[in-house]
Amino acid sequence: MKRLEGPSIGQRMAIGFGVLALIIVTLFAAVYVWQRHSDEALHSFAQVSQPLSDAANELESALLRVGITMHSYMLQPQAPQLERYERALRMANVRLLQLDSAARDTEAHAMFARFEPQLHAYLSATRQLVSQRSLGATVEGAELEVGEMRESALAPLRDFIELQAQRTDASLAEMQQAQQRVSQSLSVAAVLSLLLFAVFAWLITQSIRRPTRTLVDVAASLQQGDWKPALALTGGSADGASARLRSNELVQIGRAFGAAAVALERRAQRLAADRNVAGATAASLEQAELAQQVLAGVLAHVGAELGVVYVFDGGDEKAPLLPVASYGLAPSAAALITAEGLPAQAVHDRKPVRVRNIPPDSAFQVRLGYDAAPPRDVLAVPVCFQRRALGVLLVASLRAFDDEALDFVGAAADQLGVGLNNALAHEEVQRLLIELAEKTRQVQAQNEELQVQNEEIQAQSEEVQAQNEELQAQGEEIRAQHEQVLEHTTRLREQSKQLGESDRRKNEFLGLLAHELRNPIAGISNSIFVLSRPGLAAEQADGARAVIHRQARQLNRLIDDLLDITRVSHGKISLKPERLDLVQLLRDTLDDHRPAFDSARVALHIDLPTAPVEVEVDRVRMCQVVGNLLDNALKFSDSDGVVRVRLSTVGGSGGGSRDGSGTAQLSIVDTGVGIDAAAFSRLFEPFSQGDPSITRRSGGLGLGLALVKVLVEMHGGTVQAFSDGAGKGARFVVSLPLAEERRFEDAVPPAEGPSLPDHTQALLDPCRILIIEDNADVAQSLASAMRLDGHEVRIAHSAAEGLEAAHEFRPDVLLCDIGLPIMDGYEVARRFRSDAALKSVYLVAVTGYAGEREREQAIHAGFDRHLPKPPDLQELNEVLAEVARRRVRDAGR
Repeated sequence: MKRLEGPSIGQRMAIGFGVLALIIVTLFAAVYVWQRHSDEALHSFAQVSQPLSDAANELESALLRVGITMHSYMLQPQAPQLERYERALRMANVRLLQLDSAARDTEAHAMFARFEPQLHAYLSATRQLVSQRSLGATVEGAELEVGEMRESALAPLRDFIELQAQRTDASLAEMQQAQQRVSQSLSVAAVLSLLLFAVFAWLITQSIRRPTRTLVDVAASLQQGDWKPALALTGGSADGASARLRSNELVQIGRAFGAAAVALERRAQRLAADRNVAGATAASLEQAELAQQVLAGVLAHVGAELGVVYVFDGGDEKAPLLPVASYGLAPSAAALITAEGLPAQAVHDRKPVRVRNIPPDSAFQVRLGYDAAPPRDVLAVPVCFQRRALGVLLVASLRAFDDEALDFVGAAADQLGVGLNNALAHEEVQRLLIELAEKTRQVQAQNEELQVQNEEIQAQSEEVQAQNEELQAQGEEIRAQHEQVLEHTTRLREQSKQLGESDRRKNEFLGLLAHELRNPIAGISNSIFVLSRPGLAAEQADGARAVIHRQARQLNRLIDDLLDITRVSHGKISLKPERLDLVQLLRDTLDDHRPAFDSARVALHIDLPTAPVEVEVDRVRMCQVVGNLLDNALKFSDSDGVVRVRLSTVGGSGGGSRDGSGTAQLSIVDTGVGIDAAAFSRLFEPFSQGDPSITRRSGGLGLGLALVKVLVEMHGGTVQAFSDGAGKGARFVVSLPLAEERRFEDAVPPAEGPSLPDHTQALLDPCRILIIEDNADVAQSLASAMRLDGHEVRIAHSAAEGLEAAHEFRPDVLLCDIGLPIMDGYEVARRFRSDAALKSVYLVAVTGYAGEREREQAIHAGFDRHLPKPPDLQELNEVLAEVARRRVRDAGR
């Protein structure tokens, strides 16, 4: 710029006129000619060629952006992509109008008129294609046609751009020629006018040629794509010389070149920065690495001093924001102290948040090593992919950001969102690949195992083949064996089918079990909530307690049925038969179930013999059989239905059978929903439900009738079901062998002895009870129940604590859990029995291990009684009454 500064051309000529009038006239003519040619060339370049070339280039960029945004919307038809497309379309129309207005000369306007319809047709085609895509239509082929239209429309536009470049070159050449002619004219005029002033004329000529040559060199550099020399022409002088510089034509031309170079440089820098960001997002699939590269590119382009990239942990927007890349900050300083602030606000608003003019006393400072200063501009931009927030890009600078910097940071954040999404997808793919590799390894191991099995089968096959060849010589014998093999195969297939059906029913049973367990648990939970409410009425409290009691019994019954069916499947049910009156057993059982029938408004009709009907059965199991049949009849009977219970004998008297061939037949008939014909084949199978759907009218696990069949058959009896079909009721008939008639000498008179206090009297003398239970709630509830009856209770939550408390407390009764940590209940019982001071304590196992094997193991370890959890408090009171009676007997000796 220094070379162009100094006197203007007119000033230089005035100096010459003052020296010699002839030289003044000569130089005036030369300057006039030069000025004319220079103005024409400058006008052609600055007012015609350059604006027209710029408008054409900007139109080409706008058309390409329309194609890019349209293609983006074709891939992802979302609102952000549609908005970018519409913005690009509007810009393209604006560029068309600008080019139309810039094409002032006849040749340019005619050429523009030739390809303008093609450009409008291409823009219209993109609008139609986007509209079709927004309606969900398939547009792959149409998009290719639109792309061909774009290339067809761009071809004459590029020819137009090339023509304008040629015209620009021509204008620059014309400027050079004009300058050369002026120089030559001045030289010749100076030599011919006055040789005496040759040196002066030469100096003037040189003073003009130097800046002119500079402009020529700058123009040549611009032609070659090097705009750095032109950038040097953008500087200015001191303010005092601004008016003089404005009148300097060479300076103005130089500044025009400089302005064009600045615009070109900014555009090149922006394109390079965009390429760097795009390359960084594609160069790595690691979040930290690509974020650091993108951050470095952004800070370098916008000239910022600080920057941080935050991402959501795992890509989850609900997770905290974590810094993965930073510049100018330590990792600890980049971490977010709270979930609020600029990053969180930018994510919440889904738009950039900008803070300017930060006070000097702010804690947020840019550290310069030797000093610190507050940033002048801070920008937080959300990093999103398809409206899904992945993180935040935060930059801070000591200088204010211009509009181009803000636009670039936003575009870089979009590119970073694509890269981070690719990184997250890559991580997910890697995880899936690892899982796939593991599964492939497992499958390969299984294949190798199958290969070994196949080889073994092949060897066996070869052995069988050899045997078959040997058996072929035996004739009829091989046929018989072949038939046996076929029969065995058929049987195996049938068994496989049965196993598959059994597995299916068990799976259905597990779902049913979860449902049946939730029902009583829900009732208990709701009743506990009711009892916890303040100001509860007595009737409401009694009702809630009744619900808890009923649902607890229902839970116990479900668990008992499960344990019974497990014992049946393992053959571990043992009976304790005794001779008893079946009539009295039925009366007792019916009395227990009558409240349920009354509550359901189902009539219970009873037809029992007046004479005893003696059978040899296990009382508990037979009560279970009758109770299951009654429950089954009640479940499937509607309100106002009727259930009839009838007992009769066949082939014997009520007192028994003389030869043991008589039977007692119990018939239970209901008027309920009946039994469908398809359900008879699996009626007595475990886990079987007449209606397995979730809308069935009754609950249960489908174990009741299966237990009835097993228990009746274990007593030597049979059970049968009859029904005329759906809606016609059902009838169940149980046949039991009568007991043999009792001979006179077999009768055993009742033993006489001193009467003992009954249960109520025994409880007047309370017991000292020690409870060892690791579950605090279970222990506390059991202790509260015992204290209500006046017993003195001590609680221990471990075996060691219980043994220590036993020596101090000296209990009469120990209620001990089996599944204790470190030392189980069996070992506790053995310790009590081996301790002279504690061996007389009455030991009761209260445990969830309620099987027959566990009961025998508890008795073998030293326990006196074995009660399943939760213990029946009436049965537990009977145990305590027994202990009290024993103390009375011991005290009477």
